[in-house]
Amino acid sequence: MSNAHILVFGSRGQVGSRLLETLALAGYEVTGIDRASCDFSTATVKDIATIIRAVHPALIINAAACTAVDKSEEEQAPAQRINGDVPEMMAIAAAESHVPLLHFSTDYVFDGLRGAPYREDSQTHPLSVYGNSKLVGEQAVLKHGGHVFRLQWVFDSRGKNFFLTMNRFMAEKPELRVVADQLGAPSNALHIAQAVAAAAPKIIAGQLPAGLYHLAGGGHTSWHGFACAIAAELNSTVKIIPIVTAEYPLPATRPKDSRLNVSKLAAYGISMPHWRDGLTQAMKDIHANP
Repeated sequence: MSNAHILVFGSRGQVGSRLLETLALAGYEVTGIDRASCDFSTATVKDIATIIRAVHPALIINAAACTAVDKSEEEQAPAQRINGDVPEMMAIAAAESHVPLLHFSTDYVFDGLRGAPYREDSQTHPLSVYGNSKLVGEQAVLKHGGHVFRLQWVFDSRGKNFFLTMNRFMAEKPELRVVADQLGAPSNALHIAQAVAAAAPKIIAGQLPAGLYHLAGGGHTSWHGFACAIAAELNSTVKIIPIVTAEYPLPATRPKDSRLNVSKLAAYGISMPHWRDGLTQAMKDIHANP
């Protein structure tokens, strides 16, 4: 499948930037589209279709998203447009060009009350404006025959994320208070990109049916558990105090237990390493690029 052309929207984000590098390493020709190339606050279906026709891709990947979870509770329009409306425009344009589309959604489409890892067919019930906007977007993509990968707790050695925040705080503070009653799987953006690179030839060849899939790091932990693991990697002596969500109120409500069952995608040979391996990888990346 080498030399096939892949078009990546949202190419400057955590996952998008990793996709550009990883897909190129896998032998694909990759075109990245960032906000300067296509402003999703004003883009139309026609604008997106023009980009697709110019590139002639074998696969389109949408890694663009409005991820301001708390800000979206007050400023709803950007989330609704970028997470809800734009994916539908992309799906319409992709279908018109007969090109498969892979779109990323989130575990925030769930309320976290199931008490077991969520399957793709589990009932959705978002608790936030962000979660609702992502649900609207994934439903639109599925309606037009696209692929949707739900991700969770994405982190990387660059960008803005919990992993980097903890690294910084552990160098500055004697103790940290971290939420211990939310469960999920920290997912390294590089490992997500590598899993997508493994899925790409199957999507292009029609061997991975259109539909909904879960993709996340192996295992699970809490934010407190993740922070403790980061501290151990850093040999930090910072005191990490477990707290409940109610002690750290935020505008947007988070799901308490949004673990994802990833067996559907794993049946096609596509999975991610354990989240602890993802953490080790991110630490290596920081040391390699200080």
